[in-house]
Amino acid sequence: MFVVAVCASPCLPQSSELKDAIAASEAAAGANRWPEAEEYARRAVELAEREYGADSLELATQLVRLGRILNEQQGLPEAEQLYNRALAIREKALGPEHPDVAQTLNNLAAAYVDQGRYGDAVPLYERALAIREKGLGP
Repeated sequence: MFVVAVCASPCLPQSSELKDAIAASEAAAGANRWPEAEEYARRAVELAEREYGADSLELATQLVRLGRILNEQQGLPEAEQLYNRALAIREKALGPEHPDVAQTLNNLAAAYVDQGRYGDAVPLYERALAIREKGLGP
């Protein structure tokens, strides 16, 4: 099953066009129609950037969504770039210890694992765990 957390932080209202692109992407991903899911997710990224700006949390959410879809298709180098961009946006907007930052670190670490880059993944998993433990307790 393919699940994307829409956003743990307060979200801004989305246009109907963005909502439709997200819904179509999720429906296609849920049916394992990855190329179609990717097409709609790319559209959602474009819309989020146009509607909310290049440093918006909405854009970060859509970058993560597209990254996860690319992971499913083994588009790992591009997914890594998307996760890094989302991470930079979230760290700047939310601070380095926010739960959304931890989730993005997990996504990036998983992309590294899928590429066999375990040494790069471990520090990210450790940082994500530290953020979660600080927020939730050990």
